[in-house]
Amino acid sequence: MKILLKKTLIIITIIALMIFGLTYVRYGQSQKYYSQDGQYSVYSKRSITGISHFNMPGDGDTGGGTIYLYDEIEKKVISRFESSWIRSDMEMCEFSNYDGGIFSCKAEFRFNLPRPLKKIAPKRIDKNIKSGYNINVNTDFKTAQKTMHFSKSSLNDWFIYNVRIPDRNLLITTSILVEEKETAILNITLDSILKITIRGNTVRYYSEPKKNDIDFAVKLTKHDIEKLFKEQVYKQIENK
Repeated sequence: MKILLKKTLIIITIIALMIFGLTYVRYGQSQKYYSQDGQYSVYSKRSITGISHFNMPGDGDTGGGTIYLYDEIEKKVISRFESSWIRSDMEMCEFSNYDGGIFSCKAEFRFNLPRPLKKIAPKRIDKNIKSGYNINVNTDFKTAQKTMHFSKSSLNDWFIYNVRIPDRNLLITTSILVEEKETAILNITLDSILKITIRGNTVRYYSEPKKNDIDFAVKLTKHDIEKLFKEQVYKQIENK
């Protein structure tokens, strides 16, 4: 009986060590996102044990894992941190020249960059178009704010919300109204399309915005932007 108990304890210990070891296994590097000047990038790898995250096919980086900050000039990882929800955290990652150059992700993670970012002025196209386009989504305000990353504007009841077109390095800044219709139902109105910011191709260092991207932004109509707005909001809410 003692021998059987001893073998059982050994097996349990081995299994526990294997499970503990798996928590450190990472796989499937995501797409890289670069700083404006291309000196740094950020990417993620999924945790093989994402037991607490049950993802549907096609959800992508919605589970937990590790987010890596990479120095593209020195060719090495310079920082990393754990994330319980990679997609949401990656969308909140930001490079800034504040305080000599920092990388931040939400309020929980901040890293001083070894070199300041090279200042490259993006192209800005002011739109100031009134829209009024609205959609209803099945979620609550707190969850919507977390997944959509909108922030309070200086004007009453308005929020600032960014629509992104990564393939074109475009950021469309809008103002929205968010109203709770009933439990877990929000009415989101695209109040105004404020401006479009076009950055350079950050795969190459210190590059200016591409003419094709600028031309694409200039040709975007109100209807085009409303469609992009709707698609992005639904995608963010569905992947919450």
